[in-house]
Amino acid sequence: KNFTEKFNFIDSVGVIHHLSNPKKGWKNLTALLENGGLIKIGLYSSIARSHIKKMRNDFRIVSQPFSLKFMKNIRNKIVESTLDEHKLLHDSPDFYSSSSLRDLLFHEQEHQFNLIEIKSLLKELKLEFCGFEFNPSQINKLGSDYSLRESTNLEKWHKFEEKNTRFFAGMYQFWCHKVI
Repeated sequence: KNFTEKFNFIDSVGVIHHLSNPKKGWKNLTALLENGGLIKIGLYSSIARSHIKKMRNDFRIVSQPFSLKFMKNIRNKIVESTLDEHKLLHDSPDFYSSSSLRDLLFHEQEHQFNLIEIKSLLKELKLEFCGFEFNPSQINKLGSDYSLRESTNLEKWHKFEEKNTRFFAGMYQFWCHKVI
């Protein structure tokens, strides 16, 4: 649908990474944003979700038709597994309900990003990174390091994430504003 109205604020968490062309979807949202407007974005981290990508390949989830029986069978195999990468899923609240597990492991279309890719996309879309939105667990992990917590340097954050691969386990949630 063609919108003529512009928005001062757009919230898109958990949507763009499920589009067939995330860049195009993000570009369309940015076109609807007023100059100087804010947009909140949520995307999956390729670093934090590398074990999920591996698991999807190991269990051939991508090539299987989706069914509740198949999904439960895979979940049982993960529960019985002694592999560390499988045990990581036990900590995810998405592991314990069928609908959330479907999104976690069985979604037909998922794109993952790293912060260097996001930095490049932001530049192309003429958006300026304002900062991350943290959950309480992330705030506890950062402690009193306000220099990092308030940093808008995505290269610095990328280096941090390479050393702390589970930090963005849920997803990146961040704010940007449209450059005038």
